[in-house]
Formats: sequence, structure tokens, C-alpha cells
Amino acid sequence: MAARVGGLSKPCTSDYQYLNQWLERPVGGNGFLRGIESKVLLPKYESDLVLSSRNPSHRDQFAQFVIDKILPWYHRVVGERLQKPVSSPDMLDTWCYRKSRFTVLGDVICMLLSFLVPTVSIFVLYHQRSTVARLSIITAMSFVCSVVMTFVVQGRRVDVFAATTAFAAVQVVFLSGQNY
Repeated sequence: MAARVGGLSKPCTSDYQYLNQWLERPVGGNGFLRGIESKVLLPKYESDLVLSSRNPSHRDQFAQFVIDKILPWYHRVVGERLQKPVSSPDMLDTWCYRKSRFTVLGDVICMLLSFLVPTVSIFVLYHQRSTVARLSIITAMSFVCSVVMTFVVQGRRVDVFAATTAFAAVQVVFLSGQNY
């Protein structure tokens, strides 16, 4: 049984922060955790918490990054004005954003990057005459490709290595066909 509990997902930072905020609200937990009981929610114990309400088999880390880093900014600038808060008396000052929308946003960003990185690389290489500059561009664009494959696509190491190598090879072949 302990192994099953240990296998449960850990809450995301945004989930943890929301729980703490809700527990402090007068219409939420009203700060009912006091004294030694309140210490379980200190940030240093965050890794001890588990998420039992949903157990995703695969977390979309890029979508979670967008939720944790971009969503707060979006909410302050635009979302608070466009979206209505949750209409429940015990959920004051709470807005609900669907995670599936951020997954779709991540997919759209991935789609855009998948054609922009090679296209930009080819355009820049085409207009560059210096061999050293071309090699530098190939190196930089290969790095960008590997970053996208690692953090946006979340590819396995072997896949990232193979795709980046193939991408660099295509760039070199493109250059070898140019006559100046």
C-alpha cells in the first residue's frame, strides 16, 4: 500500500499555491490550520504532498510551464477582464482555466516551431556567404532544434540526438548544393 501511495503524482506548484491561498481565505479554510498543524504546508514539505484526485499517466511539462509561468501574467493583463470568476460562494476570487486549452496551445507552439526552425535556418544560411558564419548558424540552429525537442516536444534523449544530428546533416547538404 505504501508503494501505491508513493506512486501517486505530486501536485504542481500552481496547485500547491492555490491550496495555500484557499486555506487562508475566510470563505475557504479560514486559516484553520494553526500551530504545528500549519507546518505541513511549508514550502520545504511540498514534495511530501501527493495528488489523489487525478493521476495523469504523462504530464505535459510544456503545458504546465505555460500554466505556471504564462497564465499568471495573462490573467493579470487580460484574463481577469475577459473571463468570469467561478460563481460559487465558497470560491470567491477564483477563475477556472481548462488545462486542455494549454495543452492545445503547447501543440500549436510546437507546430509553429517545427516548421519555423528549419525554414529560418535555410533562409539565413542562403543569405550568408562566410563559411565560418554558416557553421556558426548551423551550430546555433542545431542547438535551438535540440532545445525544442527536449523541452517542448519532450523527446527521449536518443530521439533528440538523432533528430538534431539529422537536422544538422540536412543543413550541411543544403549548403553543399549552393554555388557562389
